[in-house]
Amino acid sequence: MDAPDRSSGGPGEAPAQSAAAVATTTAGATPPARVVPIPRAKQTIPPAVRRAVLARDQHRCRVPGCTHTTFLDIHHIVPRSEGGSNDPGNLIGICSAHHRSAHRGELLIESGPDASPLFRHADGSAYGQAVAPRVADAQTKVFAALRHLGFRERDVRAVLAELRADQELHDATAERLLREALRRIRTSG
Repeated sequence: MDAPDRSSGGPGEAPAQSAAAVATTTAGATPPARVVPIPRAKQTIPPAVRRAVLARDQHRCRVPGCTHTTFLDIHHIVPRSEGGSNDPGNLIGICSAHHRSAHRGELLIESGPDASPLFRHADGSAYGQAVAPRVADAQTKVFAALRHLGFRERDVRAVLAELRADQELHDATAERLLREALRRIRTSG
């Protein structure tokens, strides 16, 4: 036999409510919101792959000149949101400072022809070489603006590479670069 239903007074009757719930509902206020549990965070990179990438990278930040060896992040060269995989060839160990720089568009990390990573500043110069600060700042601002507008990272990087190649725009302001980027950007489906 089933256990009696203690939420109602009997068959066909409405469930009993607490006096506070009745008072709140009758006063015109909305009943308290239902608590929705927050899902647990999950690792997108399997721990064995993470360990393999860190071992390959000798537990050091791979950015040239960086000596950080603790608190390394694993960075997807091609973002997962854009089809990048957890394959070790698409992953690189970098320190958290360089990881933030990569996601802000200040540090460009791409796969080279021999699958080794290439590092460049936002202005397109090789990492470690002299940087044109105004150009790098404008490129970084346009990167952030386009990403905040919802454009995919690969599309943003492609249009910024096109703008860097255009000599007429070499010393352009961030505003002019953004206008030109919006005019030229092609979205991948």
